Amino acid sequence: MKNKESDIQRHILAYLHSQNVFCRKIHTTGIYDPVKKKFRRNYSKGMADIIGIIPCKPYGIPLAVEVKTSKRKLTKEQIIFALEFTNAGGIYLLCHSLDELIEDYEATKRENLPKALEGGE
Repeated sequence: MKNKESDIQRHILAYLHSQNVFCRKIHTTGIYDPVKKKFRRNYSKGMADIIGIIPCKPYGIPLAVEVKTSKRKLTKEQIIFALEFTNAGGIYLLCHSLDELIEDYEATKRENLPKALEGGE
């Protein structure tokens, strides 16, 4: 049985919470309007599935996690979001499993936390 993205997201959120990362699942699908009987437009196109802040004094480090199953690829809007997010100083992770997230998150902490504590690059 293959993992669904929602299952992977749930496990990733639990792991990040266990690491004291403030994080939330971002719902980016359109919302159904029962009065108009149609979906309202999604203005968050490309937004990552999970947004968080890695604890690091004094401010924390912005984190965005996009979860994909092995067959799905990033959309053009997701690539643009990833570039804008990282250019603004955030850390963007593309993960296909909890194990991949843990490996990438630990590597990211080793690489970025010392710089943040020193006050920059």
